[in-house]
Amino acid sequence: MPLGKILLTVRKNLKLSLEHVSTHTGIGVSSLSDFENEKRPPSLNQLQTLASFYHKPLSFFFEESEPQPLEAIIWRNKPNSPKRELLEAEFTQLCEQYYNLEVWTNNHAVSTFKKLFVNQPINNISEVEVLAADISRRMGLGDYPAPVLLRILEECYDVKIFHLDLGDDGISACHFDETYGAAILLNRNKKRWRRNFDLAHELFHLLIWKVSEREDKKESVPEEKLAQHFAGCLLMPSEKVKEAIESARNPEGKVSFDKFDDIARLFDVSLDALLLRLKILYGIPNELYEKLKNKADSCKEPREDSPADFYPERYRSLADQALRNGEISIGRYIEYLKYLKITRKKAEEILSSNVLEPIEVPASHF
Repeated sequence: MPLGKILLTVRKNLKLSLEHVSTHTGIGVSSLSDFENEKRPPSLNQLQTLASFYHKPLSFFFEESEPQPLEAIIWRNKPNSPKRELLEAEFTQLCEQYYNLEVWTNNHAVSTFKKLFVNQPINNISEVEVLAADISRRMGLGDYPAPVLLRILEECYDVKIFHLDLGDDGISACHFDETYGAAILLNRNKKRWRRNFDLAHELFHLLIWKVSEREDKKESVPEEKLAQHFAGCLLMPSEKVKEAIESARNPEGKVSFDKFDDIARLFDVSLDALLLRLKILYGIPNELYEKLKNKADSCKEPREDSPADFYPERYRSLADQALRNGEISIGRYIEYLKYLKITRKKAEEILSSNVLEPIEVPASHF
């Protein structure tokens, strides 16, 4: 396929105007139009700039096959176009890069996540609660799942989990591909306890990926509600929550409001998430629940937190290994870890860290 048509197809798939591309790449609108209409080719530097902006490898623009639309990605609080399409392109690129690193280092994991797929549609709250208890048991999440959920998904079930700056909205996403396996995208801007909940939320969508009745894997409002309930059940097991409430009662049998925040910290979830879970477990009337929520907004105590890493630890380790083994260049290594802003000097240090010092052996041994 001609380069111009590839550039045009990619831009239209991303729902981007020429003006938008020009603003973010510094390449003039007339030049972009000339490239797409085959009036003249872009320079190598210009093509590299466009490839980076479109989240495509440079080699993509020299392939003969026609660019395909992005695979289905399920969003929570789906961003508007073209932000959504650009994020989907970046998410897909990260999954491809992860897969490339696995192949280049002979560490491609056979996805074990498939054995968690459910075989029947999940249609109601009761079925969600049974599923959450079963998944917690099968994954060995224990009494307080939030602190271990991400590590277990990555290390035991080969889920690729990335954190990007997605803005201030409650945005997260997930995707399953037969080649790359299961993948989750979380908002790095959110607090750890909010990310915990989003992770459990996206896990539900992946679990029902093969049996979901949503058309073309588009978002479904009822499914979002089931995912929300699943996250609460998974992260706050009913028996352990009730035990915590009973332990917090004073001699009069009441629970002071500050104890709720302590319990939320125990499960490493937000106070809002805990209150919603209590509403369901104890049948708290809507009026009282709204009062508790309003009070929570003004009584939340600060917690210690740290931003999430952009890339999974295994992804970074594979990149280091690929660099040392000569499977990727320093330039590609820096590109694959661009959010870490690694300098060429740092990459060279990593490259040389695996070089063994020469050992002198007496000639008499030969």
